[in-house]
Amino acid sequence: MFDFFDKQPKELLGIDIGSKQIKMIELERPVDKKSVLKNYALVLVKDADIREMTIEAVANILRQAIARAKIKTKDTVMSLPAFSTFLTLIKIQNMPEKEEELEQLIQIEAKKYIPVPLEEVSLGWSRLNEEILLIAVPKDIVERYGQIAKEAGLELKALEAEMFSLTRSLASGIKELTAIVDFGARSTNVSLAENGKVRMNRTMEEPNLEQIKAIIGPVVKKIILTGGRVDKTLISGFNNCQIGNPWQNIIYPQKLEQILISLSPSFAIAIGLALRDFNG
Repeated sequence: MFDFFDKQPKELLGIDIGSKQIKMIELERPVDKKSVLKNYALVLVKDADIREMTIEAVANILRQAIARAKIKTKDTVMSLPAFSTFLTLIKIQNMPEKEEELEQLIQIEAKKYIPVPLEEVSLGWSRLNEEILLIAVPKDIVERYGQIAKEAGLELKALEAEMFSLTRSLASGIKELTAIVDFGARSTNVSLAENGKVRMNRTMEEPNLEQIKAIIGPVVKKIILTGGRVDKTLISGFNNCQIGNPWQNIIYPQKLEQILISLSPSFAIAIGLALRDFNG
């Protein structure tokens, strides 16, 4: 999404900063199409909202966690929270083939959809056949994460909205229309993906089951649940539903399998981030 890669790294660190938890996954370049788990870390902050803490305070938490977990990789991808991300699909008639012409056209079209001046946001976009998925994030958010990484001694290689990371770790190989429901501490995020590509996203605070079903709609073929607040009792509320397994394309020590599977809902975003430059 917002990409600063200058070369393909051998290892990558995915960092998901939530409101109460920080999750970190360190992966090594794929072996037989599967990435290798090098390390992971989970930090729980009970008495504060991490996203409202100072840059220095968050960076200090990261430094301490990285030291305790003995994480060596500096190349990092961080998640952008869904509630701070504006995402919409736009149709462009006679879409230009040249990237430069398309980018100029997107800048013009974006003004019709983004509710704030374009000077205040960072724009990203991806082509979906005859449509463009437009992403906008306030520049102050982008700058905050850049400063956190710098203060923590990390090399920030990319920033990515949560729904893209979730789709990569949970639904990258699924062709049919799939809903990913992320039950976070602060909000619930519903994304629709098809052929491994995000098509829609909606963020809500404390929605009930019927509200979630209304967003998903009747045409979705599969539903994947994830997030720190997810549990097995939620499965019965949906048809063709499962709790996502982000470890499915990761090589890890068998002795860790039980604990890693139990952490699956919490680590899905961080794993998707760490897979970013390996799986696209």
